[in-house]
Amino acid sequence: MKRLIMFALLAVAAAGCSSEADTSSYDASEYTTSLPSNTGEEVEIFTEERADLYFYFTGVT
Repeated sequence: MKRLIMFALLAVAAAGCSSEADTSSYDASEYTTSLPSNTGEEVEIFTEERADLYFYFTGVT
């Protein structure tokens, strides 16, 4: 039973490991998402200046 548990833990740990190449290829310009404002215009929610997604849902300007 102990061997089975150790094998399962090892398998989970090995599956969770990833190479840096998987995470370093992210380019924010490839992903644009906008939501409608109260006036009906499209608002870009992912910018580099601030956490616009937070501001969109809380109403903070």
